[in-house]
Amino acid sequence: MTRKPQNFELPEQKASDYFGELTFNRAAMAEYLTGATAEKHDAFIDPAGGGRAIEKFRGSELSQQEPDASSFPSGGIRSTLEARGYTAWDPTSPAFIMNRTLCIPTVFVSYTGEALDYKTPLLKALYAIDQAALEVCRFFNRRTNKVYATLGWEQEYFLVDRALYLARPDLVLTGRTLFGHASAKDQQLEDHYFGTIPQRVLLFMQEFEYEAHRLGIPVKTRHNEVAPNQFECAPVFEEVNLSVDHNQLLMHLLEKVARRHDFTLLLHEKPYSVDNTDRNRTSPFAFTGNKFEFRAVGSSQSCASPMIALNLIVADQLRRFKTEVDELVADNIAKDQAIFRVVKKYITESRHIRFEGNNYSEDWAREAEKRGLPNMRNAPEALRGLIAERSTDLFVRNRVLTQRELSARFEIGLEEYVKKIQIESRVLGDLAGNHILPVAIRYQNTLIDNVRGLKQVLDVKSYAKLSQNQLEMITEISEHVDRIKSYVIEMIEARKEANRISGPEERAAAYCHNVLPFFEKIRRHVDKLELMVDDELWPLPKYRELLFTR
Repeated sequence: MTRKPQNFELPEQKASDYFGELTFNRAAMAEYLTGATAEKHDAFIDPAGGGRAIEKFRGSELSQQEPDASSFPSGGIRSTLEARGYTAWDPTSPAFIMNRTLCIPTVFVSYTGEALDYKTPLLKALYAIDQAALEVCRFFNRRTNKVYATLGWEQEYFLVDRALYLARPDLVLTGRTLFGHASAKDQQLEDHYFGTIPQRVLLFMQEFEYEAHRLGIPVKTRHNEVAPNQFECAPVFEEVNLSVDHNQLLMHLLEKVARRHDFTLLLHEKPYSVDNTDRNRTSPFAFTGNKFEFRAVGSSQSCASPMIALNLIVADQLRRFKTEVDELVADNIAKDQAIFRVVKKYITESRHIRFEGNNYSEDWAREAEKRGLPNMRNAPEALRGLIAERSTDLFVRNRVLTQRELSARFEIGLEEYVKKIQIESRVLGDLAGNHILPVAIRYQNTLIDNVRGLKQVLDVKSYAKLSQNQLEMITEISEHVDRIKSYVIEMIEARKEANRISGPEERAAAYCHNVLPFFEKIRRHVDKLELMVDDELWPLPKYRELLFTR
C-alpha cells in the first residue's frame, strides 16, 4: 500500500520572517492591557438589546475567568458545592492565535485555592530555584539578579498510515497495539536512525515546522529515530515554563498536521511490540558535559511534572548548600575553602546513588538493592512516591504543593492507571473474541476440509504421510484457541474482582498484579496464530505494514 505524498509548498520568506507571527510578544501584550486596543473579535459576545449582540473583549477578562470544573478528576480535593475552578492569565507565556481563536496560557485553581494544573506548581518551583540559585551565584558575582532555568526537550513520535490505523481497533482505542508478531525486519540493521527521511514524511515535517514557527515554537532539528516509522524533532532551549507550554502545543500541532497528510501520529513510547524500543542509551539521567539529560519522560507526557520535581530538588539542595557554606564562613573559614569542603562532602554522600554502568541492566538492579535503593517496577509503586514522607516534606516546606494537593494527585494517578488497564483489557477481550478466534476457527475448518479431501483421494500410506503436518496444525490451532478463550475468561473475572475493591490503591494493585499479567499470556497465543493463519484472512494489519508503509 502506497500513498501519493500530500503537496506542501514552503513560503518564499525566510523562517525568521514569519516566526512568531501568530503570537503576542511582551510589548504587544502590554499595549493590549492598557486599553490601547479597544475591541477584539474573538467571539466574546455581549447582548446589546433588541435581540442583537456585540463582540466585546476587555483586557480585564484576561486576569480571571470562572470555567466549570465539575467534570475534572479531583482526587477527593473538592466537594460538589466547591466544584468550580478559576483560570488566571500567565503573562510569562505569550498568548497566540490558532484556528481564529485567541489562546491564552493560564493557571487553573480550585474554589478553595488548590492547584488543579501543572503550571501553578511549576511556576512555584521555578521561583524557588531562581531564589536559591541567586543566593549561590552571589558567592561568585554579587551583581547577579536573576536565574532562569531552561529546558530543551526532544519529542519522539511514530507515524502510521491513517487507513491502517483505523483498521486496528487497539491503536484507535488505546494508542498502542495489543497484538502483533514482530516483523522479520525491524531495527536490527540500524538503518533507519538518521537515515534519509521518506518524501511523504518530509512534506509533513515541513508543514508542521512552518506552523510551529508561526506560533513561535523554535523547532530546529528533525531526523529519523531508531525504530522504523519513528521520528524526532527538537527545539532550541527556552525558559522552562515557556518550553513546557510549547511542547504541549507542539504535540497538538503534530497530530493536526499529520491528519492532513493521511497519517496518524502515535505518542505512545511503545506502540508496537516490546522489542521495538530505543535502548541505545545506558542511563535515564545522564550528565553530558554541559547539561543534564533526563531521559525517562514518556513521549506523551507533559514535561511539567518532571520539571517541577527536578527544579525543586535542585533548589532545595542549593539552599542546603548555601546554609552549610554560611555556617563554615561564620566559623572563620575562608569562603572558597568552605565551598570546596561542602562540595567534597556532597560528592562522598552521593556515591551510593551514582552508577557509571548500564542503568537498564540487571547488574544495576542487583547493585541498587545492595545499596538499599528503591526499585519501583510498576506504576502504583512509583505513584506512592508522591506521598512518601520525604517527598511531602520537600513539596510542603518549599510551598510548591500542599499535602492535600499531593494526595489528590496520587489518587488521580491511580485512577488513571486503573482506567487505562481497564480499557485495554476490554479492547483485548473484544479483539480476541470477535476478531481473532473466529478467523482462526475458519482457517482451521479449511484445513479440516482439506484433510478430509486428502483422505478421499490418497491411499492410506500416502494419506498418513502427507496429512501429518496439517493434522498437527489443526491441533496446534485448537490449543491456541483454547488458551486464548480460557485466559480471556479468567482476565474478565479478575477485572470484575478488582472493580469490587473500593480503595483506589488496593484496586490499582489488583489491576497491576491480577489483570495486567493476562495481557502477555493472551498476546503470546494470538501472535502464534498470526504466523499460522492465512494472511488474507488475518483481520488486523501486521507490523510489517504498520512499520514500513510510508
